[in-house]
Amino acid sequence: MFSTGLFCHELIGRASELAFLLDRVRASGERTSAAIVVRGEAGIGKSRLIEEAVRAAREEGYRTAIGSTREYANAPYAALEEALELLGIAVAREVDNGVADAKMRRFSAVAESIATAAEASGSGLLIAVEDLHWADLGTLDLLRFLARRLAGRDVTFLVTYRADEIEADSARARSILALERDAQAVVTLSPLPAQQIERLLASVIRDGERSVSPAVVAEIRDLSDGRPLFAEELLRGVFERLDRDVDAIPTVPASIRIAVRERFSALTETDRAILLHAALIGRRFSARFVASFAGHDLLAVYASLRRARDLQLVVEQPGEADAFAFRHALTREAIYEQMLRAEAQLMHAKVAQALTAEPLPDAAAIADHLWRAGDAQAAARWSERAGDDAYAVFAYTDAARAYERAYRLGI
Repeated sequence: MFSTGLFCHELIGRASELAFLLDRVRASGERTSAAIVVRGEAGIGKSRLIEEAVRAAREEGYRTAIGSTREYANAPYAALEEALELLGIAVAREVDNGVADAKMRRFSAVAESIATAAEASGSGLLIAVEDLHWADLGTLDLLRFLARRLAGRDVTFLVTYRADEIEADSARARSILALERDAQAVVTLSPLPAQQIERLLASVIRDGERSVSPAVVAEIRDLSDGRPLFAEELLRGVFERLDRDVDAIPTVPASIRIAVRERFSALTETDRAILLHAALIGRRFSARFVASFAGHDLLAVYASLRRARDLQLVVEQPGEADAFAFRHALTREAIYEQMLRAEAQLMHAKVAQALTAEPLPDAAAIADHLWRAGDAQAAARWSERAGDDAYAVFAYTDAARAYERAYRLGI
């Protein structure tokens, strides 16, 4: 079996961000800083946006290059030196003889070399440096220096970092946030709306000349959480299995599964048990319900969730005192997958029973748990009730979905 990367050739949902970046690049003489920061969570589309900006700038005559930091073994200044080498910019190395201003002389030499190259280029330079959340402190110091020194020149530094990854190293976090404060602009990428993820998937499926059921597309859309890279990875997994399984369903990509399991394994046995119960309940959950269902003290559950939050597995829902969620749908799925199927089936039946005892039973959630427990008849009854509840508040699309499920389960 051969496997290749999948990606959408069309840039979807980032037109305004791309236009904004290009406007800032063109307005180089009016800026107070040469740096523009693009931030967002993993899989949100930072690299794709940068690639599109670099391509568009190159078509306008800019000389461009992309340098990247790496998760391990970053030599000092390596990402910037990589980009400068691609541009053919050579910087004579200063000899570190212990003089206090040797570092500044070195930085000034780099700045002058870049400025000279920009003047010679005609249109200017666009230098992208990706993944600053892994950068060495030397690179971050040099970027801050260059952003200020070259603010009025035809040079732009487009830099990216994962907003959810910088807290692991406080010194690096301070440097990145300082660069962000100095930057001419900061672009924060948000998840794409469901319709745009569906457009992305439709484009890839069309280019791949494959057939994927609407139900699978909907599941990928929901699991991706608006992150285009996740959507592409989930679809790639389905494509790989279609040749041997026409009913292939999305599964958590290996890279995400490994990362989640590493963090999950760092928790205590009690913490893991509590998190497994939460994953069983769903993407969003109440700590009080977890405590009641799992038979744990509420304060112990809060302590476990705090540790899971510090490991970026769960987040508190804004504006609600007792509402939590897994950071991504795929995070929850990766933890949920660690249960035995038979074990999960029995546990879903218990969750459904506990939910029916709530003062305001969530009919849709109960139906889902009963379906996962293998009780199709009871799931059909509760799906019909969920449809009635949705219809009563004019949520006709939700009502239709619930009635359709009740019909399928009742056949």
